[in-house]
Amino acid sequence: MTVSSWRPYLTTLMTKKIVFFLLCCFTTAMGVAQKSDILLLQKHNRTIVSYFAGTYIQFLTTDRLPVNGYIDSLKRDSIFMTQFTIRQISTAIGATYTDTSGRYSLAFSIANIGYFPFKGRQPQVFWGKVLLLGGAGYTLVNTVNTLREGDALLGKNNLPRFLGGISAAVIGFLLIKTKKEDIAVGGKYQLKYLPQ
Repeated sequence: MTVSSWRPYLTTLMTKKIVFFLLCCFTTAMGVAQKSDILLLQKHNRTIVSYFAGTYIQFLTTDRLPVNGYIDSLKRDSIFMTQFTIRQISTAIGATYTDTSGRYSLAFSIANIGYFPFKGRQPQVFWGKVLLLGGAGYTLVNTVNTLREGDALLGKNNLPRFLGGISAAVIGFLLIKTKKEDIAVGGKYQLKYLPQ
C-alpha cells in the first residue's frame, strides 16, 4: 500500500480531530463563562457607560469620597470591588519604581454612588484660558503703555480698550469656572442595575 492511498483517510481523520477539538473548546468556554450583572449609567435612557465584573470603575460617593478599583461582582443593590494602593518606592541607589503597597476589598451600595468624573472633551476650558490670558495680557500691556505715555488710565480714548481687555478676561474666567467636573447621579443621569 502506498502513501497516496492513505492520504484521504489521514485527511478525514485530521478533520475529525480538529472539529472535535474545536467542539471541546467551545463547550468548555460556554461552561466556564458566567453571566454577569451589569450596572448602566444612562442619560435620558441612553447608555453612556456599562460596568460589569472585571471592569475598572471610578466614582465619588454621595459624601464626595473618591473610590476607584476593579469590580469583583455586582449583586442586587451592592457593588463589590478591589481597590489598589500604588506608590513610588525608592531603591538603595536612588532610583524609584512603582509597586502595589495595598489591596483592599470594598463594598458599596449602588445608592451611595453620587457622582462620576466627566471624561468628555471640554472646548470651553481651552477657549476660557485663551480669553483669560489674552484679556489679562492685553489689559496689562495697555495699562503699562498708558501710564508710560502719561495718559489717563480711564480716559475717554483709553476706556473702551481697557474695558475690552477686562471683559475678555472675565468671560474667560467664567468659561473655565462653568466647566463640567462631575456627572451627578439623579435627574437626567440615572444608574440602572440589570441582573442576569
